Amino acid sequence: MAGEYHATGVRPKFLDAIHAAGIQLPAGMFAYRKNRQGDRP
Repeated sequence: MAGEYHATGVRPKFLDAIHAAGIQLPAGMFAYRKNRQGDRP
């Protein structure tokens, strides 16, 4: 499977459950970032 991830700045509802399971994700993973030139929207 191929795909792309584009952060929207919305914190997912499952994030608390992920943390409770002991899985640590980078703090800025869901932070909104403007697309760089050449990136898809």
